[in-house]
Amino acid sequence: SMRCFYEVLGVPVDVDDDALRKAYRKAALKNHPDKHAIDERQAAEERFKEINNAFEVLSDPAERKWYDKHRTSILRGSERHQKGDGGQKEPPEGYVDVSRFFARGCFTAFDDTNRGFYTVYAECFAAIDEQEQRAWLYNEDISEKARARTNNQPPEAPAFGRSDASPESVINFYRHWQSFTTQLDFAWADIYDTRTAPDRRTRRAAEEENKKARRRARREYAESVEALVLFVKKRDPRYENAVAAIEERESARAAEAKARRDAEKARRYALMKESLVEEESEEEESEEEKSDDKNGVEEDVDAIDAPAPANEAQAQAQAQ
Repeated sequence: SMRCFYEVLGVPVDVDDDALRKAYRKAALKNHPDKHAIDERQAAEERFKEINNAFEVLSDPAERKWYDKHRTSILRGSERHQKGDGGQKEPPEGYVDVSRFFARGCFTAFDDTNRGFYTVYAECFAAIDEQEQRAWLYNEDISEKARARTNNQPPEAPAFGRSDASPESVINFYRHWQSFTTQLDFAWADIYDTRTAPDRRTRRAAEEENKKARRRARREYAESVEALVLFVKKRDPRYENAVAAIEERESARAAEAKARRDAEKARRYALMKESLVEEESEEEESEEEKSDDKNGVEEDVDAIDAPAPANEAQAQAQAQ
């Protein structure tokens, strides 16, 4: 069974960061597998994992806040809202209690073996998605129009994948699951059994209290799944690699796009320059033609203004 993380490190629940780090170092040093005999090493390794997991959670402000809020229900082995006092006492078959997945000990290594990180959490999120799909089919709040868009088939969430999952699929998984909402009705969280109400007024009051309890249970369960997603993402070796790979790919695409834009800009500049040269050449030719025409006109004018020759000999002399 899971022990309280504060108990694992031997600290009070209001421990500050410095005292937490000192307690972790002391516990880790004492329980390091290398400091134990071979026959005790396996047990020491389990304790060492437990200590590391406790410190990882309590040293992260967001995870510690979530753990403090749900610590009692986690240690009970099920969420507080799983069982109410209403008519339906138990969660439906296949209900996934996510609290047990908040522990380093729930997987053995970061691999695809039966108890490996990727197998354990792939099965966990697949089970959550399966229960959500079943609940979707019976959710009366989903409109006929929404059902028609999917041909009355519940939407499937992205799978967790294996260790060799593509960067896109890893990012897509976390993007989807970080905004998780549940389709479960949480009827088992009801506080009152309305069938035993003595009168109509009492039954209505009981129904209102049950609705509040269901809404609270739905909200807490959704928060639990989102917290699990963050817990897993923080430990998933694929995530940072996926982010880096996609950023590198996007950077390469941006560089290619810039190169294309620069090439197009250079091409347009060359065309514009060529066009200007042609225009200048045409203007020069036009100026030369105008100059020739002007010279021709001046010669004609000179010829008109010249005095007429007195005789044929003088005309020939002028012509020469």
